[in-house]
Amino acid sequence: MKTLCEHNSVTCSAIVFERGRLSNELSESGCEVKIIDQRKKTIWQLVAEASEFVRSRNVQILHSHRYKENLLAAYVARHCHVPCLVRTEHGPPKPCPGLKGMKGRCAFALDRIVGRLTADRHISVSHDLVGYLRRTFDPTKVVAITNGIDVQNVESALPAAAAKMRLQIANSAPVVGWVGRLESVKRPDLFLRAAEHVAKARPDVMFVMAGTGQEEAKLKERIKGSVLHDRIMFLGHREDAYDVLRAFDVLLIPSDQEGLPMVLLEAMALGVAVVARQVGGIPEAIQHNVSGLLVASDDPAVLGDSCLTLLHDAGLRNQLARCAREVVERKYSVVRTAAETLDLYHSLLSEKPC
Repeated sequence: MKTLCEHNSVTCSAIVFERGRLSNELSESGCEVKIIDQRKKTIWQLVAEASEFVRSRNVQILHSHRYKENLLAAYVARHCHVPCLVRTEHGPPKPCPGLKGMKGRCAFALDRIVGRLTADRHISVSHDLVGYLRRTFDPTKVVAITNGIDVQNVESALPAAAAKMRLQIANSAPVVGWVGRLESVKRPDLFLRAAEHVAKARPDVMFVMAGTGQEEAKLKERIKGSVLHDRIMFLGHREDAYDVLRAFDVLLIPSDQEGLPMVLLEAMALGVAVVARQVGGIPEAIQHNVSGLLVASDDPAVLGDSCLTLLHDAGLRNQLARCAREVVERKYSVVRTAAETLDLYHSLLSEKPC
């Protein structure tokens, strides 16, 4: 769970379930952070510690993200008599096919039911997602507050050449990269197939995947003996994501579904050209051939050809990157996101005075 940091009459605290980039950024911004290590706690210990923290601070609004946190927040809000419950919805539920996906489907179904019964507002991170959420929840409780970033703090001190050198990649080698969870809905398999297409056309291109997830072992097995076996790097989880992005000539986002991915906005702010599938809220941020390249297909050859277009044409790549930076500065400032969220908080408190 996370909230805005201290702003005027609103004092914010946050509960996070592991120490890392999020907890560090929240602390640096002046937000009180309670870290409850979920790896060392039972669910009831999580509930007990979260409840104690919330109760001791007379919390009036509890704001959660992701289904597990949503369920915990709903219980804690009721247990601690928190008057207002807000959820940020980052996308539709990911597909969980077959018997192996039964647990995931049940969890998401429970999350939807609890959301209908308990949440005062559902925040959609993109306008595209609003339609789905209004079919799922009370339409009057769904609002769009698109993701935003602090453009001034999304930066890397490294020039592209130094960023590549840190990854032990030659400055002359173009880089096509990925940053995100290695999960099926994000289509890392499609990234590899598109990379194979690029690799056959351009023997000088290197590929980088930063992130962890359930598909990691399968992906590493797939590249054995392929054209990618000595041309792709799996970096795992990285706290220096901005420096990693700086090393990319092209960021490829091949997901089946998205809300409005933060890595997209971060890449745009860092001046990295983007090739992405035309899904979810991505077309709200990227205008095809103006601020990036959009692909309406899941054909790896089409995705690969779009990457090749940018790798072959540095002028176009730089032009799209400059325009993307301007779009982020104009439309996706964290100041706007924070102001709209604060307005929502005040509106809820006026409806439910404490």
